[in-house]
Amino acid sequence: MGGRRAALIAAALLSGAAPALAQSQAESGEALFETHCAPCHGERLSNPNNLFDLRGLGREDRARFDVSVRQGKGQMPAWEGTFTDEEFDAIWAYIRSVAD
Repeated sequence: MGGRRAALIAAALLSGAAPALAQSQAESGEALFETHCAPCHGERLSNPNNLFDLRGLGREDRARFDVSVRQGKGQMPAWEGTFTDEEFDAIWAYIRSVAD
């Protein structure tokens, strides 16, 4: 985790702004998901194409998500280089907000 990002998160936690930060991140992730992921994985993770159901990812599956999305898996292309680390974080935050 980058030093600046860690400092921002720590400041948000100390100030009580963490829920707002998480919501903002999830909203950014929703826009990215709808544009890039929903064509295959469905709106709000509805999984219309019988692909991997993203709602099945638990909080402990972040590393699995990162590897699969960054490197690609099966029919899914690799997204490394397309998204920034912050955008991967935002997409994960959106998935968690829907799946939880």
